[in-house]
Amino acid sequence: MKEAEPEQYFYPDSDIHITVMSIISCSEEFQLNQISPNDYIQLICKSMVDADKIKIHFKGITASPSALMIQGFPTDETLNNFRNKLRDNFKNSDLRQSIDSRYSISTAHSTIMRFQEPLQNPKKLIEIADQFRDYDFGELDVKNLELVYNDWYQRESTTRVLGNFGLR
Repeated sequence: MKEAEPEQYFYPDSDIHITVMSIISCSEEFQLNQISPNDYIQLICKSMVDADKIKIHFKGITASPSALMIQGFPTDETLNNFRNKLRDNFKNSDLRQSIDSRYSISTAHSTIMRFQEPLQNPKKLIEIADQFRDYDFGELDVKNLELVYNDWYQRESTTRVLGNFGLR
């Protein structure tokens, strides 16, 4: 894909992630000193009381108008239940949040490429993507979640880990 579309942004391995919930969406106006991270950590811990292991099966790729993603499919309802607890607990708190303001997250995808320039070779990119449309990338047992302050791309160099949460 990099050979077909070198001008696009390809996530390095260190930056590939799954977003459980965007609590405060990336914004130029938001700065970390506007909140107390410990309050958020406490609410996340409260939401994790019944959270068990999360397992995600990655199979196939898909595209949106802005990106290519590896499709992730949770193997049970643990991830969705946790997300719903976060939604409820944040909605019932006074903490700043913008949950579901851009869209209601319900998938477990990993973005691998962002379109940042007009495509130079769209036919070739589609041919390559089509080869991976049903590719089985395997399963992931999620053992750790992080609360992070990050930029739009969640680059390792600009991401700050505010809290670490282990799963049973």
